[in-house]
Amino acid sequence: MPIVANGDLLEVRFVCHTQNQSGINVRHWGVSGVLGVVTTIDVAFNLDGLYDSFYKSVISSAATYRGCGVKRLLPVPSAEDISIANVGIGTGAGDLLPKQTCGIITLRTGLPGQGNRGRMYVPFPAEDDNDADSTPTPAYITLLTAFGTQLKTITQVIVSAGVDECTITPLVFHRALGLGTAITQGTPRDRWGTQRRRSDFGAMNLPPF
Repeated sequence: MPIVANGDLLEVRFVCHTQNQSGINVRHWGVSGVLGVVTTIDVAFNLDGLYDSFYKSVISSAATYRGCGVKRLLPVPSAEDISIANVGIGTGAGDLLPKQTCGIITLRTGLPGQGNRGRMYVPFPAEDDNDADSTPTPAYITLLTAFGTQLKTITQVIVSAGVDECTITPLVFHRALGLGTAITQGTPRDRWGTQRRRSDFGAMNLPPF
């Protein structure tokens, strides 16, 4: 359980699973405003409790939200700590859409250029999320909008009734530069995307936890 410090960059994995495939979303947060002692497991527990409802709202009832893992990426990498406190099935009705089908949330920063944008492929939508014209339904877009809003929102991680806490800022991470830019917009797309690695033609993709 590494202790986080101001200036740390954290890498977070959110995991969903159905049948023989997993959907893993990797996001990054920057740490600031540390008071007292906060560890990566504290961050994992907080993010798991915050994001589980967003995932469950947009995945099929044939899929399961499995939890999240957090590790320090910079300045010194750490092992991953995991929270599975909020494991649960999705609420999407109807049959599971093909496993490679995913909702899209475009993530933007205050800077121009493709390198300052990101994209999140939200896994395992349900048939009732698919409109007659083969695009996401308005109801599903509304859920993605709430999800996208959260993905740009600075989060206060509070431990021990507020005695220990830190602030984490969602980032688009630039691996070549080893730094991140704060996300300012999380916008859903009114079309389906694809992740071939999640398809039935891909290799079996077991959940990491």
